[in-house]
Amino acid sequence: MAMFSPATAAKKAGVSRSLISRALKDGSLKGTKKNNGHWSIQDTDLDEWMERTTVRAETDKTAPEKVVPQTGTRDPDDAAKIEELTRELSKKSEELADVKARLEVTKESLVEAKNDRDAWQEQAQQLASNSRSGFFRRLFGG
Repeated sequence: MAMFSPATAAKKAGVSRSLISRALKDGSLKGTKKNNGHWSIQDTDLDEWMERTTVRAETDKTAPEKVVPQTGTRDPDDAAKIEELTRELSKKSEELADVKARLEVTKESLVEAKNDRDAWQEQAQQLASNSRSGFFRRLFGG
């Protein structure tokens, strides 16, 4: 049974590491915390979590069900061509739905990355403002 670190699990799931960490903390993703404080995630637990949390785009309901050629003056090859084009259209509709779902996941990852960046920036600003006080300030004045 394969075991993953949060970073490896994030790559496999196509999400950010912070999303995996939050899922571990809130219990929506099962994992084991080792003695050194690092998380370990079983592949089956990751697969179950991915199945529960993956965003799926709805398929395009406007795609034609099946085109039935009219009888009469049409060439018999037209029916085969229409059927083939209908199959291709259906396949392309499914591919489009998949791309839309991946786009949504990417958008969520971007929002998470921006939130992480803002949190780190705020922490850096706090550290910078705290460094102006303390021992060196008392020593050198200011």
